[in-house]
Amino acid sequence: MPGTSTQEFHYHANAYVLGGRFTRPVQHTIEVQAATSLPPTGGNGSARVENFRFNEHVSFKAGYSHVSGSEKEEKGQIIHTTMATAVVEGLNILDVVTADRIVARLSSSFDPAEEESRILVIGSRFENLRVAGYKIEVELHHELALKLDTF
Repeated sequence: MPGTSTQEFHYHANAYVLGGRFTRPVQHTIEVQAATSLPPTGGNGSARVENFRFNEHVSFKAGYSHVSGSEKEEKGQIIHTTMATAVVEGLNILDVVTADRIVARLSSSFDPAEEESRILVIGSRFENLRVAGYKIEVELHHELALKLDTF
């Protein structure tokens, strides 16, 4: 019957803004910041952190993440879509790497009639990324990702 699914779909998405471990000049683990996880049933989740700072090593003004999973009907078939986004604003790492804004976005769709899921990275970008004071222009190949959108 159109629009119905015989299998149960389990969504999966996680996103966070920052996490890691310093080994020098000090030993320190930075707990994951603005982390969110999507339950297998889908829905929405989000988290936000303001004015994060670890000593003078790493800081950001704001960071947030969002995950979502839902189904939609398309051409009589149920399509499952998932999205994960993480955004950091005002990033500063050791006064060497800075950025006004970094957006990482990944979305996928699963059509039971297709062999593979489709993956998109549209919306990911770097704004005013600088390394040692030099502006870095990162060219993300969204068109290639659109062309080669399966595993």
